[in-house]
Amino acid sequence: MASRNNHALTFGAVVLAFALIGLTGYVFHLATRPNELGRSGTATDATLDALEHRIHALLGKGQWSEAAIVLEEAVARYPEDLQIRQRLAEIYQQLAATAKSRRQHEESKRLFAQAYHQWAAIIEIGPKDAAAYFRAAMAANEAGLPEARTLFEHAAALEPNRPEYLLNLGMVQYNVGEYDVAQVSLHRATQLKPDLAPGWAMLAQIALREGQRNVALQLITRARDIDPIDANFRVIEADIVASTDPDRAIALLETLTEELRRRDDVLRIARNAYGAKGRFRDAAAYFTSASDHDPENPDLALAAADLLDRSGQRDRAIEYARRAVEAGHTGAPRMLERLLAAGSDR
Repeated sequence: MASRNNHALTFGAVVLAFALIGLTGYVFHLATRPNELGRSGTATDATLDALEHRIHALLGKGQWSEAAIVLEEAVARYPEDLQIRQRLAEIYQQLAATAKSRRQHEESKRLFAQAYHQWAAIIEIGPKDAAAYFRAAMAANEAGLPEARTLFEHAAALEPNRPEYLLNLGMVQYNVGEYDVAQVSLHRATQLKPDLAPGWAMLAQIALREGQRNVALQLITRARDIDPIDANFRVIEADIVASTDPDRAIALLETLTEELRRRDDVLRIARNAYGAKGRFRDAAAYFTSASDHDPENPDLALAAADLLDRSGQRDRAIEYARRAVEAGHTGAPRMLERLLAAGSDR
């Protein structure tokens, strides 16, 4: 650890629908700092090497939580040591990512917040470093902390020619409804990196919000030409064409995995596209799957009941209307009463 100031870090692209994206191959450089023997608050090179050896052994056994405890103790002993704090932040982020993959969302947010606090300390202790601001922003955003936007702004101000900084800043600006400034950030990002597919995709989202469907279609086509694999781009294209070419939107939706079909934006698009073709039974299949996956969600259950009723499946509609009632939807009792009065399937 003592002689390793540069750490290669990889960020995987996450869901484009209002989430932040990190680029692969990103390298974070901590400013080299002296390790003089006896300097207050920092560990010696020998101590860092011994600590890294211990951490490596724990990680080799899959004991990530134990590694975090060891590093927490080291941070308490050497509070000004940037490398120890960085190592701890990285461990927190890995633990958070694991919790997120297991749908332990509150635990994931808690761990990302802990990672953020380590990056924030690094920023306070060390020199102004754009990469540290960026890493802090990524962790803060995952934790749902409002500091994320300011941190991305600092990163982009310190290194204005880093497309990943501008991309993430643009996405945060988009998420708070500042579409004009988001567009500026995203345009700058795509100018710096013309093959930045997520940037073109987000610009397509903005164009769609502005009612510029033809422009939006051109932009998402560019994103898909760059990256034909990313399913999120298919979702955006389906959203763009759902009202004008529902058959095309349906064809795109039917390429999605079962998990993606349960996403809120996909459900909205499916209802519009299939509904435009009178295919309520197919639309209902999306909502029943989503409701079965999340039976305590009253809105999903009620929407499933409505579509099942429209498709002539009244018995199943009653089942999901009851689920909506049990989940607490205030409008569900009225629907259930109507369905029961109408009798069984027609």
